[in-house]
Amino acid sequence: MLPSLRMPKDNMYPYNEKGIDRDNTTAVGSFRANALGLFDMSGNAWEWCSDTSGSEYLTDRQVNPCSQGGDGHVIRGGMHDTDAKACRASARIGWYRRACCPGSGFRLALTVDGPAGMVYVDGGSFQMGDQFGDGQKWLPETPVHEVEVGSFLLGRHEVTVGQFKQFTAATGYVTSAEKREGAYSQTPEETHWKLLPFKQTDDEPVVQMSWNDAAHYCNWLSHQADLPVAYDEKTWTLLDGEGRPTGDVRQVRGYRLPTEAEWEFAARERGRKVRFGNGQDVARSDEINFDATSDRYPYGLPGINHQRSTHVGAFKPNSLGLFDMSGNAWEWCNDCAGDYPAQKRVNPCIPGDEPRILRGGSMGGDAKSVRVCSRACFGRADHCGNSGFRIALTAAVEK
Repeated sequence: MLPSLRMPKDNMYPYNEKGIDRDNTTAVGSFRANALGLFDMSGNAWEWCSDTSGSEYLTDRQVNPCSQGGDGHVIRGGMHDTDAKACRASARIGWYRRACCPGSGFRLALTVDGPAGMVYVDGGSFQMGDQFGDGQKWLPETPVHEVEVGSFLLGRHEVTVGQFKQFTAATGYVTSAEKREGAYSQTPEETHWKLLPFKQTDDEPVVQMSWNDAAHYCNWLSHQADLPVAYDEKTWTLLDGEGRPTGDVRQVRGYRLPTEAEWEFAARERGRKVRFGNGQDVARSDEINFDATSDRYPYGLPGINHQRSTHVGAFKPNSLGLFDMSGNAWEWCNDCAGDYPAQKRVNPCIPGDEPRILRGGSMGGDAKSVRVCSRACFGRADHCGNSGFRIALTAAVEK
């Protein structure tokens, strides 16, 4: 006998609140995604899995398990007409391969050799710039124009103190701030990533980073992963997979900084019209690490100033699973600074030497500075107590 996929509508459990029964499916994306950017992992439609049913869980640790040999297949996630217990992440049902019901669906998967700690961002087109008409903070944010970007991977969070420690321990690298190179340090001249006004833990974003520091880190990471390096360390031009200079970021195979367009596309949750990198249109100090003590903008609620970095993952991510795309630390981008054109661009990456773009605002900035369209720039060797970065990779798998 087939297990029932329809549950009594009046079932109540301690972990659900009484509400409505929609009696049908809803458009995918109608509800907020989980921290990985996945929609409807509970409810809407049952989802078929590759595993066959009929086998019990083992008590021993399993690595990449995929049960085979049963009479049916596993289906997970619950549906629009099941109760809360059926929609739990752990709930499982076995069903025959040819069976179907009004709530049985599926989603796709693909085996990839992707690095840990990175989010795959499916490329697309979006409107880049100040869509709300808030007015620029520093660099021009208009005209709003269409941009198309290819698929890429982006660090789930900013590079941490602990990760940067591994790099310096392995290479003996000395940062621009430690060598007293560059400018814009907002703290005493001797201050650098190991000597800040506040004590950091290993899971906070590394700051006082110059663009040069970030590019050196990317090249080291490429060596660790047996990838071609992304940057020529004499000219700081991008290199393709064969080590040749290129202006086409799609030809780069090593770890690199995101382009300005890639960064904004990801901060906008694949190009949505949102004001902040957590998917919200109002900045709150319990959701973004920024200075909310004297905010004078209608889209920034008065709150606290943390006056220091917070650990990556302290606040909720956006729907792609990316943390701190607004606030905490400024993030270096690959591009040089430049004005926006009015016409459409495809995978833009503004060439040149300096100054280079920073995005996302920081722990010390106001609500206007942490908007997804806000832009700033420093020289390659410049740094400040808020400047950090996150890594990117050109995706080998395209749409």
